[in-house]
Amino acid sequence: ARVKVPGDSGSYRELDLDRMWGFCHRNVVYIRAGNGFYRIGLMGSLCHVLYEYNYRDWDPYMYPGGTVTRTAMAQFLLDMETGRFLDFNASSMQEVLARDPVLSAEYEAIPARKRKEEVLFYFLRHYNDRHPLYFPR
Repeated sequence: ARVKVPGDSGSYRELDLDRMWGFCHRNVVYIRAGNGFYRIGLMGSLCHVLYEYNYRDWDPYMYPGGTVTRTAMAQFLLDMETGRFLDFNASSMQEVLARDPVLSAEYEAIPARKRKEEVLFYFLRHYNDRHPLYFPR
């Protein structure tokens, strides 16, 4: 895809999307992940992103070659304090919550088998409430 933006002299210049980390459009932040740019669904000190990616898989019924390209969905967290991308799972959440002793203790009290996606979102929201993200003016 080609994106052109207005330059200083009124002419348009083309952006190199392969060199972009992300962009903001109509107050929504998009970052590069997987197959393109995806919206940050939950913005805060910890950001949640849902994205698509392609992978090659072997299909025994396909001839010749036997490989097929499949598309899958994945989730990750962007830790705005460190800049790291983390998998959206229980161990990553535990790692981040270690910075907040109150939330960490509450999280540790939940049995490991109950640390499902809705619990992760609960702690993600509470972490962001307790640690707001501020931008300089």
